[in-house]
This record gives sequence, structure tokens and C-alpha cells, in this order.
Amino acid sequence: MEAVMTATRDSNVKNTYSCFRAKCTGGGGLKIYADDFYQLWINGRPSGYGPVKSGPPLLYFDEYTLPEGDCVVAVKVHGRAHAPRLWTSAAGWKCRNYSSLDPNSPDTIGDAGYTEYITLGTPEDQWHLPEFDDRDWAAPFLSEIPATDTLLPRPIPYFTEQKIAPVSVLDTGDGFLADFGRMVYGRPELVCRKCGNGDISVEYIEDLDYGWANAAQHRAMYADRICGAPMTLNWKSFSKRGFRYAAIRGGDLKQPEMCVYENGYPVKTEAGSFRSSDRRLNRLWEISERTLRLCMDDIFNDCPHRDQAQWMDAFVTSKAALSLYGVTDLTRKCILQHAVCSFSDKKFLSPSICGWSFMPDYAMILLAFIRWYYKITLDRDLVASLWGNCVESTRHIMSYRRPDGLLADVPGAYLDNALELCRLGKSAALNAIYVAALENLSELGIIIGKDKEAEDYSR
Repeated sequence: MEAVMTATRDSNVKNTYSCFRAKCTGGGGLKIYADDFYQLWINGRPSGYGPVKSGPPLLYFDEYTLPEGDCVVAVKVHGRAHAPRLWTSAAGWKCRNYSSLDPNSPDTIGDAGYTEYITLGTPEDQWHLPEFDDRDWAAPFLSEIPATDTLLPRPIPYFTEQKIAPVSVLDTGDGFLADFGRMVYGRPELVCRKCGNGDISVEYIEDLDYGWANAAQHRAMYADRICGAPMTLNWKSFSKRGFRYAAIRGGDLKQPEMCVYENGYPVKTEAGSFRSSDRRLNRLWEISERTLRLCMDDIFNDCPHRDQAQWMDAFVTSKAALSLYGVTDLTRKCILQHAVCSFSDKKFLSPSICGWSFMPDYAMILLAFIRWYYKITLDRDLVASLWGNCVESTRHIMSYRRPDGLLADVPGAYLDNALELCRLGKSAALNAIYVAALENLSELGIIIGKDKEAEDYSR
């Protein structure tokens, strides 16, 4: 990458957005990486959205082909924990902070990010168009290099986009309720006429009567807010939202039109299918397959509405993705994130990328995950690259062995909802997973020629 840029020297800011523009000579390639999310326009047309989620030391850039002739490239970048940073192979950039989005908007739940409090109708609304006058924009500041020796090529395919309309939009008296008939996960777009001066809220609802949000005594766990909208409103969110219902309220709206642009892993063929004489089983299959597609983001999402994070149940999801679609590249990325990006203090932590919790059962299940992946791909290089971390993590687990060889009183959280099971003391469940972990580590050692170590773990 030629440049690492920010629009401000203040590294203490958070939840801010920056705009970058450059005039490029077309026909070449453009490489881009951002700390958080970015959106790319080429000659005013939406052309990309990324990067794939990951963390140090595994950071992945995206690459685009520019059209022939001179063109204008525009990139909006979000900075969640600090000032937005953009890595790019192009030169000649101008930038400014995007003042229309309020940095004081509240965080959502899990890893879903921040809500968007946006003021429309500002002079920068058309900043991404080629004819926009950016003469008063400044040159960006150079920033530090990323926390890795190199940025890596994107390891999974670029996503495909699908526009989804709601099955109904009801006038509720105090606004409108759009029902998409199923869970959707993407970037909502709202187009309508606005007759009042009030703010507009878009609330994202998983289920009207049940679901995690209702258990917390909320109808919606988060909502975006649109302020200062002109009479004709056209808004599209920057971040992805997961929901079935969207409640649109405020501003005395007239017949709002809403849709969602879903960006997901490009499933091309179905290697597996199911059909029976039982309609209920067929419906369950359809719901399950739809859920799998929703959760196949740039990670295996735990759920799109809340966490937007990857836990060890990705092991099960990976098996389904292989059976249905023949997908293994997303699985490889998933394993690397668990075994490398979330490896800290000699432990495998959870969730992947932003690991913060030690879950000993999850840490040991990862060894079975790696062993299974090798069986279906014969990817010996992956096993060899992760061997050191697997050994260190197992050594930490083994430090809790008693003289009889069993684990006892292993600290850490457990994401096991069978709360009636004893998790402390000499847990039968935990020791069963421990036996399997030693067997799997022994097999991994044999695969890469670590015969002596393999024999030790087997014994």
C-alpha cells in the first residue's frame, strides 16, 4: 500500500466517519483496506463495501479495477475506536471528516456497532459525485503502518447484492411498520415524502412478541435517527442491520418506501438439498437454509440481529456450509481467526477476532475443528502454521490437571446453556472434551511429522 491516511491527527476520537476523494487514471487496480467499514464509489456509482472482518496479524485488502480513462474515486470510512484510517494504493487524495453523522450516537449490542444519527440536507450530501467541488478539502495526514508486516489478499469471494422489498407496510397511526416476512441482514434504504419537521427513527425489530429483545423488555434493541431531512427523503444506512420488522416513526411521513440491500457470501450452487412428504419438515429445512445464508457473512455470524460475532458454534455452521454449498474458504478464514487473531496470553479466546473471554471447552473444541477441516481439505499448511498455538493452548489447559490426570476447577466462562451440569470441580463434560482434544492434537502432530509429540499427547 502506498499510503496510510487519516482526516485528523486526533487519535482519541471514536465513532467518526471520514470522506476521501481522489482523481485517478483508470484502467489500473485499486487496493483498499480500512480499520473498520468503508464504502467505495467510482464515478459516483456504489462499487464496493468492506473490508472482511479480521484482526491483527491477519488483515485483508480488497482490490478493484478502475474503468478506462480518468475517474473519481470516493471512499467513506468509519472509525469505531479511533480516527478512521484508510490504506490505499492510489495517490493524490483529499479528505474531510463527515460532519453529518453524530459521533455521540449510542453503541448497539454485541459487535453490531453504532447506530446512525444523521443530518441530511448538508452541503456534503453529494460529496461522492465526480462533479462535487472539493477545492476546500485538505490533504490527509499520514498515519502509522498497520499492526502487521503486510496486508493480505482477500481470502473469500466478493459478495453479491440482492434487493429485498417488504411483504407489507402498515400504517400504525404513529408511523409505519414494514414487515419483510423473514429475517433480513443488510443495509436498509428509506425513500419517502416528509411533511413535518420532526426527526425520523427507524427501529429494527427481531420479533413483535418474542425473541431476545423482548426478553430484555424492549421491542427494538437499537434504532437509527434521521434529522433535518428535506421534503423528499432518500437515506441508506452505512452499516448492516439484522431484523424482520422496521418501525418508521416521526416526520409526518407519506407512504414510505423501504427495502434492504443484502450483501452476502456468493453461494453459487447447492451441493445438498432436502425434500420430503412432510410440509413441516420442508418448512424447517427452508428456515434453516435461510438462516445459514444470513449468517454466512465475512465471518460465520452467531446472529445478525445482536452479536454479529463468531463463536465456536461456527464448527457446526462450517459443516452445514460444506454440505449445502461446498464452501471451505470461509471455514479456513474462520479457523485462522479463532486460532491466530483471538490467541492471547497462550490461550484461545472467544469470540473470534475480538477475543476477550476464556472458554476452556471452546478452546479445546477448536482442535477438533482444525482436525475436521484437514480431513475435508488435506490442507497441511494450515495445520503446520497453527501447531505452535495449539500446543501453547493445550499446555495452559493441562496446567489444571490433578495427579490422577483429570482436569479440575478450570477457570473461565462457559457458553453452555445446560446450566444444571456441574462446570467446576472434576467436570465429566469438560474432561470428555479434554480427552478428545488430546486425541485431536495427537492426530494433528502426526499430519505434520511431529511423531514424538503426537505419541506424548496420545499417551
